[in-house]
Amino acid sequence: MSRGISLLINFLLLFFIMNTSERLKYIRQKTGLSQVKFACFLDEKLSRINSIEAGKQVKFPYDLAEKILKKMPDEQYSFKWIATGEGEPFVKSPLSPEEEPFLNRGKALVKTISENITDTELELLSECLKSKKELTFLALKKLLQDEKAIKTFLLEN
Repeated sequence: MSRGISLLINFLLLFFIMNTSERLKYIRQKTGLSQVKFACFLDEKLSRINSIEAGKQVKFPYDLAEKILKKMPDEQYSFKWIATGEGEPFVKSPLSPEEEPFLNRGKALVKTISENITDTELELLSECLKSKKELTFLALKKLLQDEKAIKTFLLEN
């Protein structure tokens, strides 16, 4: 997969798809630490980190978001994004000047998608992105004509 496609997929994942557990897992994986080491790094209980990453907590704990910001200032995460999933993930873009055009293309793509996509199509796109399926939008449209075909395709691939 090209660097540009990879950046667009990561952009879409960051802005549209991540729930509380996925945001914490994303942040932890960016550190390269296991759950145990990440919990120690944040002075948190492993059970709390595990519980959140397992999806047992719908809302992101504000105190944990504050710890992440305090312990990881160089990452420049946005408190609003960590806590709610809204807005941009970073206060300042971590992209190089060469990568900025991909971010701009991603923003334009997000706007286009949000204006022209149904909830069912968005769910399918989310599933494809999460599992890193490489599908064209034309294939998505054809699959959408039959919901059973969608489920079968996703389960088989």
